[in-house]
Amino acid sequence: MTFAQLLHRFLDHHLGDEAFERRDRKKIAEIKERLRPEVYEKVFDEAFNDAFAVAWAEIPESLRRRMPDDFRDRVRQRILARRLATRGIDATTP
Repeated sequence: MTFAQLLHRFLDHHLGDEAFERRDRKKIAEIKERLRPEVYEKVFDEAFNDAFAVAWAEIPESLRRRMPDDFRDRVRQRILARRLATRGIDATTP
């Protein structure tokens, strides 16, 4: 192989279209990894809020009237705190 062919292969490997595509794929993968926790949290928050609202609606009105005003928020915060404590062992956590 001649020097010109070696030089051409080297330049093509480092500066060619495939090299730019590799770098782009790597950058996209890095961005996805950075955004994954944010997206996960947002999706979890939406699902949790919906599920909590449904569960809270199933509590009879007579019981809800006997509970303190801030009871709903306290229960919600306890559930969230528990989730954060067990997050390390959660199989769905990325």
